[in-house]
Amino acid sequence: MPVLAAWRPIPAIGLGLVIKMDEAEALAPINRLTMGFVVLGLVTFLAALTLSLLVARTISRPIAILTHASTRIAEGDPTVRTDVHTDDEIGMLASAFNDMAAALEQNHKESAATVWLKSGIARLNHAMSGDSPLEVLSSVVIKEIANTLDAQLGAFYLAQRGDQPALSLVGSYAYKKRKNLSNVFKPGEGLVGQAALEKQQIIIGNVPDGYVTVTSGLGERAPRFICVTPFLYEDQVKGVIEIGTFTELTDLQLDYLAQAMDAIAIAVESAQGRMQLTRALEESRALSEKLQSQQEELQASNEELEEQTQRLTMSEERLKAQQEALQAANAELEEKNELLEHQKQEVERGRREIGKKAEELALASKYKSEFLANMSHELRTPLNSLLLLAQGLARNKDGNLTADQVQSAEIVYNSGNDLLNLINEILDLSKIEAGRTDFHFGIVRVGELADGLRSFFGQIAEEKGIKLDISIRPEALAEITSDRQRVEQILRNLVSNAIKFTDQGGVTVTFDRPAPGTDLTRSRLGGHPCLAVSVRDTGIGISQEQQKIIFEAFQQADGSTARRYGGTGLGLSISRELTRLLGGEIQVQSEPGKGSSFTLYLPAAATARDGNAGRMRKQAAKPSYPGTPDPSPLPTPPPPSPPITDDAASIAPGDRAVLVVEETRNLGGFCSINVMPGG
Repeated sequence: MPVLAAWRPIPAIGLGLVIKMDEAEALAPINRLTMGFVVLGLVTFLAALTLSLLVARTISRPIAILTHASTRIAEGDPTVRTDVHTDDEIGMLASAFNDMAAALEQNHKESAATVWLKSGIARLNHAMSGDSPLEVLSSVVIKEIANTLDAQLGAFYLAQRGDQPALSLVGSYAYKKRKNLSNVFKPGEGLVGQAALEKQQIIIGNVPDGYVTVTSGLGERAPRFICVTPFLYEDQVKGVIEIGTFTELTDLQLDYLAQAMDAIAIAVESAQGRMQLTRALEESRALSEKLQSQQEELQASNEELEEQTQRLTMSEERLKAQQEALQAANAELEEKNELLEHQKQEVERGRREIGKKAEELALASKYKSEFLANMSHELRTPLNSLLLLAQGLARNKDGNLTADQVQSAEIVYNSGNDLLNLINEILDLSKIEAGRTDFHFGIVRVGELADGLRSFFGQIAEEKGIKLDISIRPEALAEITSDRQRVEQILRNLVSNAIKFTDQGGVTVTFDRPAPGTDLTRSRLGGHPCLAVSVRDTGIGISQEQQKIIFEAFQQADGSTARRYGGTGLGLSISRELTRLLGGEIQVQSEPGKGSSFTLYLPAAATARDGNAGRMRKQAAKPSYPGTPDPSPLPTPPPPSPPITDDAASIAPGDRAVLVVEETRNLGGFCSINVMPGG
């Protein structure tokens, strides 16, 4: 009650301080008690919280471990186990979980073993399916078994029936035959024969070194375990399979072998049955055909007997007629034999005459070529004199000739030059045809060939107003072995023709290698190093039909008498023959109005091709080239006939003269004119 009185309001203002001090003293114990309750409650709360966390952690951690382990099992890992070892309900749950995982693992292993076993047997059955012969079947079976069991060696022995039963090796896997070891075993002989005799599987462990080896490209090693297993069909041994491994076979693998033997025995029996059935069918077919043939022969014999019976009644009359016909046939045969013998003699006589005419034709062609060569030499001497005289007259040093006379002298000089060029070309062609062309082989530098063409034709092209471009590709050969004079002659003929038939544009000469895919079968240069020189122009071009004749003698694309371009038509013919003798070839591509392209192909090391078409002279200190044929000796030409004295100047008026004109087609169209005075 005094406390309640202390809380009662006191209206006296003057006593206010005294009253407040009494309340504070009165409330102090209460405040301390309240503070103690608060602290006690806070401590209690913290302790309860700590205890709760410890309990929660103790419960949640094992649950988390079990959850993680369950997840791994759900993902397919039955080997997972928990490490919770408490005695409470969670420990019991963890122990039950481990038992479940162990059961699942065992079930998984059994399922995997079953799947492996069934899949192995299924693959083996699939490999043995079909109608393969025993040799193929044995190889397929031993290979499949070795791959399934991870074996390093395998052998397939097949039982052979007969007077002396035996087991023969018909298929193997990685097996290397060794000396002094047989591939045929009798029953009871060796492990193979013993397993067949006992009809039981034999397993050998710790195989000694040197017993058998597994060999590879890197080395060899002996297997440690050998398993010999027979396979039976209806208690009959059909064969034996021998397997060698580095590791001991498991019970599952042995179970696979046991199941595989039954399937193999059935497959072998089926294959042997098919073979026997095939042989039986073939024998039956042969017997049927033989029987049918015999029946046909018997029927034919019966028919023949009937016919013979009918013919016997007519044999006497027909025999007389046959004798008469036989006599007539013999007489006719003798006559035909005589006629045939006469025809044989005529054919032989004709063959000899053809051979003789061929020899005469070859000799005439040779004499023609030699005559043409000698005639060309005979013409050049007076023609050179004529050219000197015409040149002197054209120069008119004394000044005693008129302009017309000087022009006539120039015409004579130019015509003489043309005639001299023609004679030179005819001489070259005749030498080639007569087999008297000389070759001087040496090193020919491509750069010097290009410089020679540039200096020789540069001024000519400039005067004609066309462009001359001569270039050497980096991949072109720097030098070749050939006859430089002949190579320059060929190139000058090609470039000269290109300039002659080009009025606008230009001529391009390129030294290069043959383009890929170029057909060089004609010269047999395909696959060999060679030089390709192409001469392209922008001239008139050549049609496809004219390309076939431009390489013939005296032939041009424009061969009419009113043609625009001059020339004899011998340049390309001479170039083609010289190129052939040097072992190369010339190819042409052209279209009318689009220009032409002549490409010369020469070998890197040329040798003269003889063939009665050329001779080769070796320079001193120049080595001979392998493969160069020895030139055949040429027959000595007959000495030229003595010249006939020209007496045309001594013909007096009134004398009779005869002009003889002989057309010599074989000499290229020349005429021989002889004036015979006095008739």
